[in-house]
Amino acid sequence: MSKKDTTYILNEIRNYLDKFNNASDEYYSFIKLSNELSELRTTIQRIELADASIPYINQLKKQYDAKEQAYIALYKYIKHGLISSWYETNKIIKDIGKISDADLSNKNKQMQYLNHYKTLLQENNNIIKPTLKERIAYSLSNLIRKR
Repeated sequence: MSKKDTTYILNEIRNYLDKFNNASDEYYSFIKLSNELSELRTTIQRIELADASIPYINQLKKQYDAKEQAYIALYKYIKHGLISSWYETNKIIKDIGKISDADLSNKNKQMQYLNHYKTLLQENNNIIKPTLKERIAYSLSNLIRKR
């Protein structure tokens, strides 16, 4: 395998890891939003039981509805990101698979790096594998966007 091909695959992995870190940040935002929704829901229920002022409850319900819409949109975005991540992982595994085992067993630092990520990606790829129905919906949504 040429140095150019190896560098290309390493750049793919680097970009993949950057996207993965961004997805991780989005996931933590999702969890934070989920906790805020839960707290707001309990606050609304507590105020309704106390028969507090109606305008304040309506204001809280409007806040809850806005956050719930953001929650649903973020959920769909994260789900879409997981599916695209799975496709990217498969592509990288195929690209690394083009490297011969003799090259991967080489003591070169880049080859050791590739060998390490090949095993990691293969182990974790099944964890994020979407169902067939989700993959079809993802493919259809991509076709619609491209038109």
